Amino acid sequence: MAPKLAVDSERQNPKLGRIRIYPFKSLAPIEVTECLLTESGSLENDRRFAFRLPDGTYFNAKRDPRIHEITLRANKNLSCFEFSRRGGSERMTVDPTRGFDGLEQWIFEQFNVLVKVSESKTPGFPDDTSSPGPTIISKATLERIAIWFPGLTVDSIRSRLRTNLEIENVPAFWEDHLFGENSTEGVDFTVGEAPLQGVNPCQRCIVPTRDPQTAKVLTDFAKNFRTHRKSELPPWASRSPFNHFYRVATNTRLARRMTGSIRIRVGDCVSL
Repeated sequence: MAPKLAVDSERQNPKLGRIRIYPFKSLAPIEVTECLLTESGSLENDRRFAFRLPDGTYFNAKRDPRIHEITLRANKNLSCFEFSRRGGSERMTVDPTRGFDGLEQWIFEQFNVLVKVSESKTPGFPDDTSSPGPTIISKATLERIAIWFPGLTVDSIRSRLRTNLEIENVPAFWEDHLFGENSTEGVDFTVGEAPLQGVNPCQRCIVPTRDPQTAKVLTDFAKNFRTHRKSELPPWASRSPFNHFYRVATNTRLARRMTGSIRIRVGDCVSL
């Protein structure tokens, strides 16, 4: 059974306020005003590329905080990427159609790590392969979490949590509407015409504890997060998915099979 809606109807006018895709797993996002939802349920170009170590595991922020030192820029159609190391002057420009030998060599020279760039156009390289859809959070949730941590800004929390879609005109933790008592009881909703299903609250890792610019760890971030999240869990939210409270944002998948892709845009209505 879907969770009961909160009684705050004057603020319940959900709109898509922000779209962020992450072309390279663990690197900086690219903010766009529209994006395709693919047949797999993923956003086009989200986590499309990943750095693989010789043993097949990822060279990512979970395993190596040095990856926070890599900056990424891209042109509008993502046909050209520019990499640099924070604080350095050297730039590495990459055209994906010409391969990644130069980038792989650059990473070895910068970090003494052997990597290969892997590509998956769809569904990309999501952390949760059973829920490859965009992660969803509300702007009010980010604002609320920032209050928990004096000295951190909303932008800092946004960068730490690395979600795809940000919903406006709703109260904090509104996205907790988008999952049921367990992952088999997904909650169907739409973003514009895109049919999605919320699955569960996203389990967080070590990455949000770090400053995304310096990789400096904020002591007791996870502990304090759990304390506040538990005490502020909305009374209407399904509690059983919270085996612990270091969870926020909602993981998604397709609500039904699609033929072709559907475009979502900033300003789209979000409907349960």
